[in-house]
Amino acid sequence: MLFGDGAGAVLVEASDEGAFLSTYAATEGCGGHHVYVSGLSNLWEGQPLPGQGKLVQNGREVYKWAVSSIPDAIRAMTANAGLRLEELDWLVPHSANMRIIEAICERLPYPVGKTLESVADNGNTSAASIPLALDAAVKAGKLQPGHLVALFGFGSGLTQSGAVLRWTAAGGTAESFGAE
Repeated sequence: MLFGDGAGAVLVEASDEGAFLSTYAATEGCGGHHVYVSGLSNLWEGQPLPGQGKLVQNGREVYKWAVSSIPDAIRAMTANAGLRLEELDWLVPHSANMRIIEAICERLPYPVGKTLESVADNGNTSAASIPLALDAAVKAGKLQPGHLVALFGFGSGLTQSGAVLRWTAAGGTAESFGAE
C-alpha cells in the first residue's frame, strides 16, 4: 500500500507545565519539484510540470533528502529542548514508509523500536500519519503522561517541521469524543 486515506487531529491546550519544549521548521523550496500536486502551476523554473492534476512524487529524491536532512533537524530540535536523543521516550516521524523511518533512525542513531508509526496499518496518510500514530499508541497504552516525545513531519515543497514535548494527556482517543 503506497497511500492510505486517513484524517487526524490533536487537541492542544494551554498548560502551566510547559509541554512544548522545542520546535523546528524549515523548507527547501529548491526541491519542491520532487513532490507536488500538479495543476496548481504549469511551470517549474520555466519548465512544464507533468502530472495533469495528480500528486507527483520522485520517491528516490524525496528519500535521499529525507534521510540526509531530517536526522540533523531532529538532533538540533532535541538539543534545543536541552535533551539528548536517548532521553526521548518516543520519536513520531511522518509515516511515509518504513524504509525512510528505519534509515532516519539508523542515521540519528535512535532505536526503531522507540518510534510510533501508522504506515504499517494505514499506508502513507500524509499529514494524518502523526495523529494516527499517537492515537494508536494511546490506545495500546504505550504513550503515557510524562513521556518525552519528538514529533517530526515532512513533505511537499520539501518542508519539515517538528516539536519536542512532554506528553500530558491521559486519554483523548477518538472514542472519548464519540467518534471512530
